Amino acid sequence: MKFTEVLEENMLLRWRAYYVNYRAMKLCIEEIEADPSSSNAHFLTMLKSNMLKALTFYEKTEEKLQKKIEQHLATETRMPKSRKDLEHEVKDLRWYAHYNKEAIRKIAKKYDKRCGKSKTMQADLME
Repeated sequence: MKFTEVLEENMLLRWRAYYVNYRAMKLCIEEIEADPSSSNAHFLTMLKSNMLKALTFYEKTEEKLQKKIEQHLATETRMPKSRKDLEHEVKDLRWYAHYNKEAIRKIAKKYDKRCGKSKTMQADLME
C-alpha cells in the first residue's frame, strides 16, 4: 500500500484539516519533475506552511491535553472513564505526530530523489 493511502486511511476525521497535505506536495513534485526548468519555490512554500500547520496544531492540542491531565489529577474523585478518554486522546496525538513526521520525511526524500539537482531540500529550506 502506498504511503498516501496509509496516511489518508489513518487520519482522524476530526483532525483531517491539520495533517500535512502529502498528496498535494507529491503532485507538486511531479509537476517540478515534468518541467525541470520550473521553480521549486511553490513546493518549498507549501512544505513550510504544512509543517507549520501540523506543528501549531500539535502544540495547541498538547497544551490542552496537559491542562486536562492536570485537572484530572487535581480532582479528588478520579473517574476511570475520564482517565481512559485522556489516554485515548494522548494515543491519538501520538499517532498524529507519527504520521505527520513520516509524511514530512517521505516527501523530503522524494523531493531530494526527484528534484534535488545539486543540493538537498534541507539546503533549499535554509535559503
